[in-house]
Amino acid sequence: MARRPMREKEAIIISGVLGLVILLLASPLWAPMIWNTPEAKNPQSISGGGLKGTDKEKKEKPQKELPVVDETGLMLKTRINPPHGYKRTEEEKDSFGEFVRNYEIKKSTGVVKYWDGQKKKDEDKTIVQAVFKLPMEKEDLQRSAGAVIRMYAEYFWAQGEYDKISFQLINGFQADFSKWREGYRIRTGAAGSMWVNGGSEDDSKENFKKYLHTVLTYTSAASMKKESKKVKKQDIRIGDILLQDGTSPEVAMIVDVCENTQGQKAFLLAKGGKPAQQFYLMKNPANESDPWYYVDEVTYPLKTADGDFAKGSLRRLPYLEDKQTTPQ
Repeated sequence: MARRPMREKEAIIISGVLGLVILLLASPLWAPMIWNTPEAKNPQSISGGGLKGTDKEKKEKPQKELPVVDETGLMLKTRINPPHGYKRTEEEKDSFGEFVRNYEIKKSTGVVKYWDGQKKKDEDKTIVQAVFKLPMEKEDLQRSAGAVIRMYAEYFWAQGEYDKISFQLINGFQADFSKWREGYRIRTGAAGSMWVNGGSEDDSKENFKKYLHTVLTYTSAASMKKESKKVKKQDIRIGDILLQDGTSPEVAMIVDVCENTQGQKAFLLAKGGKPAQQFYLMKNPANESDPWYYVDEVTYPLKTADGDFAKGSLRRLPYLEDKQTTPQ
C-alpha cells in the first residue's frame, strides 16, 4: 500500500506537540518533577528563599508583659500581677491562699475608712495600694491583729469548717466557735475566762458575728504572738504574719507570694491599724510602682509603707493546722 503523504495541517500539530515536550523538559521548574530529582522534593531550591509556610520556623511572638498594677482588677489576683520573671506560687483549690487571692477589693478610687466612717489620710498616696472588702465591726475593735483574725474566720466560715474557727484570747483561753454555736458563751473576769450556758444551738451568720465580736474584744497582737511561731523568710507563705509587739503593736499579713525560676520569692503585705480600719494592701516604699516585697532584698528592720518590723517578727499562725478541740 502506498504511504499517504502528510498533510500540512497534521505536520503543524505534530511540530507543536514536539515543541511543547521539549519546552517542558528544558524548564527548571518542571524538569525536577518529571525526572524525580532531589530538587523536586525541595521547592526551596527553586527560588532560594523558600516558600511561605514551608519548612520555615515561625517566630513566636513575645508574650505581652502585664503591668504589675492593673487598676481595673476587682480581686487581689487581678489587681496585682506578678513582676516580670515571677509566677504566683501554686495554691490548692479551696485553700486559704486561693481564698485571699480571690478576695474582692474596692475600685481603684476606693479609700480606707476607719470604723466610724472617717477616711484614712493618705494624701500623697504612699501607703495604700488597694482596699479589701473585708467586713468590719462598727466599733474600735478590729485593729491590725483583729483584721487577720477576721480574714481567717471568714475563710473557715465560707468553707463550712466551723470546727477550725478557734482563737486564743489574751489570757490563754481557747475560744472555739464549735462550742459557741452549741449555745455556750464566754464569761471573762479577773480569774480568767470560762464557758457558761447562754442559749440554744445556733448556726446562723448573725451568731457567728456575735462570736467574732467577743473574740476581737479579748485578742490582740500579744495574744497572737503567744500562739504563733517564728519562720524563716525563705519559707514564707500566704497567711504568715509580721508582728511587732510592745507599746505600738502592729500586725501585717502576707496575702500573696510569687517565685521566679531561681526560687527567689516576693510577697504582698496587707494590714489593718489603730484605730480600727479597713484591711488594705500596702505599697512598697522602695518602689512606687511595684508593691511586691522581694525576700532577697529584705533587711531588718523591714520598712513598710505603714510601720517597721524587727528581725524575728515573721511568724506563722496555727489556724490552718489540724487540731483537736480541747474541753474547757
